[in-house]
Amino acid sequence: MGASTSTPATPPECCPPDHVPPRNAADAGATAAPTGRMVSAPTADGSRVCVYVAGGGGDAPLRGAVVLVHDAFGLTSGRTMQYADELRALLGDSVAVVAPDLFGAVGAAMGDNDRDLAWRACCGGLFGGIYERIRYPWDAVEAKLNDVIALLRRDAAEGGLGVPSTAPLAGVGFCWGGWACFRAAKAPSPFVCATSAHPSAQVQWLQRSGPTLKEVVDAVSIPLLLCPTKSEPAMLQPDGWIAQSLPAGSAVVPYPRETHGFANRGDVRVPVIREDVLDVQRRMADFIRDNFAKAGVA
Repeated sequence: MGASTSTPATPPECCPPDHVPPRNAADAGATAAPTGRMVSAPTADGSRVCVYVAGGGGDAPLRGAVVLVHDAFGLTSGRTMQYADELRALLGDSVAVVAPDLFGAVGAAMGDNDRDLAWRACCGGLFGGIYERIRYPWDAVEAKLNDVIALLRRDAAEGGLGVPSTAPLAGVGFCWGGWACFRAAKAPSPFVCATSAHPSAQVQWLQRSGPTLKEVVDAVSIPLLLCPTKSEPAMLQPDGWIAQSLPAGSAVVPYPRETHGFANRGDVRVPVIREDVLDVQRRMADFIRDNFAKAGVA
């Protein structure tokens, strides 16, 4: 098992040193533009949050929804929006997939400066070895996620997506977004399950306050599917202490050929990477579908 559950003297960065570098969609092998749309959702503090709604509109009644949380480089990182489209295609028209822009300004694509600022704020360890104050502590992230969930539940006539209040929700996260899924998994969770490719649970060590990582993991109340690469620390591997601490119904599926960031930033023009990206998408879709079925959605 992964050795210690305590915070190391020098916590690892959000992204390991061998991570897939930040890329735009084309450099990550995307051959088509995202097929969804951007909507602006009101927030509890009176501001707005931009949300990518995957796929076309469609007339099928929604019976569930997925909230996809981007990595530390933001919503425009790699193929994040295309990934949302592809996941929705696997889950079918009755499941909405949305990806909020938790870092960027409303109505504007995140530029390099914005992304760099967000990255420095979240994971300062890669910039001179000084862990800067986390710009987005969990309370702020949770508030924005709640605003996104309110958008999902709001009636379409009122500008929402019309997902019924009884319909199940699932979380998906990449890297930093995987940490958000861990935090959102505490009871009462808005999700019935959550999945994460190359999760950065160690972001909790970079927070300046709040529970320990062990307390975060112990509080997980829903099944998690974790898909670590060879880059992830031992605690996130199948025999690590995090994997051994997850609730019933959870699974850890490693991708030993890949490095951190492959799922949404890896170049899918490379056959091996494309094969693994398609596999992780399928596993995520199956995991979500199975847990939706347990929640009463066929």
